[in-house]
Amino acid sequence: MPEKELSTLRNVLEEISKELRGIEKLKDTYEKTAYKEIRLRNKITSLIKKEAKLSEQREKLRKEIASARLGRVKNIKEELKSI
Repeated sequence: MPEKELSTLRNVLEEISKELRGIEKLKDTYEKTAYKEIRLRNKITSLIKKEAKLSEQREKLRKEIASARLGRVKNIKEELKSI
């Protein structure tokens, strides 16, 4: 093969090699981004579950407070009746 053709082939192979390295970098970046997205989704899911649990606890406390207030009112009424 003439030297000129070999040189052209080398140049083409170098360009292809550069493009392949670029593609590998993009692939690595994509994989890292995908893992980050998965971790963020898991964190969001965890936060949603925690929020639901706290909301449930808040509702329980609200009911307990209302019940305690009602109990106090009943006690006061009973005391007033006995007076």
